[in-house]
This record gives sequence, C-alpha cells and structure tokens, in this order.
Amino acid sequence: MSWKVLLVTNQYPTAEHPGDAPCIQDQVEALRDLGAEVDVVVIDRFRSPWSYLTCALHMLWRNLRWGGHDVVHAFYGYAGLAALFQRRAPVVLTYRGSDLLGGVDGRIGRAVAPRVAGVVTMTEEMKERSGRPDARVIPFGIDLDRVRSVPTEEARRRLGLDATAPLVLFPYDRRRQVKRFDLIEEVVERLRDEFPTLRILEVFDRPQEELALHMSACDLFLIASDYEGSPLAVREAMAVNLPVVSVSVGDVPDLLEGVQNSAVVASQDVEALAEASRPILRHRARSAGRERIAEFDATWSAREVLSLYEEVTGRV
Repeated sequence: MSWKVLLVTNQYPTAEHPGDAPCIQDQVEALRDLGAEVDVVVIDRFRSPWSYLTCALHMLWRNLRWGGHDVVHAFYGYAGLAALFQRRAPVVLTYRGSDLLGGVDGRIGRAVAPRVAGVVTMTEEMKERSGRPDARVIPFGIDLDRVRSVPTEEARRRLGLDATAPLVLFPYDRRRQVKRFDLIEEVVERLRDEFPTLRILEVFDRPQEELALHMSACDLFLIASDYEGSPLAVREAMAVNLPVVSVSVGDVPDLLEGVQNSAVVASQDVEALAEASRPILRHRARSAGRERIAEFDATWSAREVLSLYEEVTGRV
C-alpha cells in the first residue's frame, strides 16, 4: 500500500543545526524506504515564534489547494496545533517528551491531544499524560548503519583527545536546565577523589556520525535529567556500546534492563550516581547495548507508524 504523507515538524537537521532531531529524519527516510511518499514542512523555531503562525497559514492554504496527502504527521505539540489548521486529512501527532511532561509546552500539548486523529508517545507515562487511551507507544528507532562504534583509542586519536583520561559524555546544551548539567558536574567532582583526571566531554547539535565518534571516545554517559521521554541519546549510546548511568526517567530503566556495565538509580542523588559510576570507570569496559536495541531500529519504528496510519484512515 502506498502512502502520501505531509510531515510537519519544528525540529529537523539542517546545515546550521545538524544535530536537531536526526531521529525524525531517520523516520522519514525509513518511511520512504518502505514506499511512502513524504513531503516535509519544517517550522523554523530558531528564526521566530511567529514561524508557528506561518506554518498554520501554510496548512490553511493546503486546505484550500489540496495536495492529496493521505495523512498529516506532526512532531511536537506546537506543530500538531499548526497542522490542525488543515481539515482534509487526519492528523497524527508524535510527542517528544516536554510537550506532554513539561510546563507550558505540556499544557499546550495535552490540549491538542484530543483534537488529533492519532497520538504517538515515547513511553507509557507519556501515553497516560496525553489522556488518549488509544495512543501508540512508538519510540524512535536508530539507523544502525549510521550510528556505529569505533575503537576508543582510534576515536580519541581522530578527535585529538587525551588517550588515557576518563571521559564522561554530556550530549546536550548545558543551558537546557532540564538536563541538569549542574548535577553532572557535582557527580564528576565527587568522583575525582578516585579519578583525578576525569572530565566532561560536551558535544551537541552535531551530525549523528560525529556524535557516535564522540560516544566511542567516552567511557560513560551520565544522565541526571528532571524528566525524559525516550531519550534518543541513550539509544545512540547503546548503539556504540557506551555504558550509561541514569536516574530513573522515561523509558531508560526498560532500555537498560539486563545491559551490562550500565545502571539506573532511583533519584537525582549525587552520591548514588557517583557510586554507580565508579565500577564502570574503574574497568572501562563497554556495554552490550547495541545487541539490546538492534530489533528496535528505524525500520521497526516506521512500520509501527504505518500501522497507525492504517488505523486512523481506515485503509487496509
């Protein structure tokens, strides 16, 4: 069955922001590989908040001059609101995390949820917060051909990093307070009694291949976020077998269940995070995360999305 999809998103990789939600681009490419025709409308949130109004007007124009799409698929609550300005095709809305779990963004996202034909969330918690019992939990898959590991020594040599100093990854903008860089700093300071040369490697808004290289160079990925949906960075870390120590947020406990050299702690307790990190930094062994997530790649996620399209349109 062929599908013609109009995808509306406020996040998408560009030359200026190559690390802006590559998971959405991966899903687009996986849908195309499965035979769908996907047109993408990107709301440039970096330019102006008025971009959402511009997109809404664009959707109104599509309502008047129809392009024959079977479904409109929006990513993030604001984009879903803009997509509703057209009424000719059912809207499927994928929620990323803060658009259900956050403050203002969460309130807007929860207000939009009853008005769309189909809802995708990253976790069961998000599904409950959406108020949609029929929501489908479909976390983003990983393009395992793109996100691959290289030996740590080679990665450090290519990046010009110290060959021996232990490295903790922080793959976010530290200004995003929800990611709690302050707690990561506290944990690292606590660990320096045993690992005096330990440092944090910050890298964000980079292409997936480059991020994978940095992940290959690191010894540990620490997560102390206030909340998460299904963090893509965890899946990327697992794809290169980078050990992860995380607070219990989103679907991270499920992802890391049974994965060696990784751990989940109950709360944002600095001492607990430090103690869970010590044995990983001592032995500096890799995890077996890639094996764990291999079955949930981008193609798996795209097939699940196509199944939802069938449901909301009645096409079989």
